[in-house]
Amino acid sequence: MMDLLTKDGRSKLVERCTYPLTGIGCVKRVYTDLATFACTAQGLQLIDAVDGLSAPELEKLTGLPIARLD
Repeated sequence: MMDLLTKDGRSKLVERCTYPLTGIGCVKRVYTDLATFACTAQGLQLIDAVDGLSAPELEKLTGLPIARLD
């Protein structure tokens, strides 16, 4: 599990990687202190979040579109 945000409040989840990749498409889920996300071909899907935190609020924190997994 990881923290979703850096110490200065930036999201650790990014649209594009800036470091060289050793594996593409191998991550299926991301577990953070605020939420659990599924990584799909369509983008991030919210699996679960801490009580009171919504998908739109997570979108503001990450700067990424997040779909609700139904």
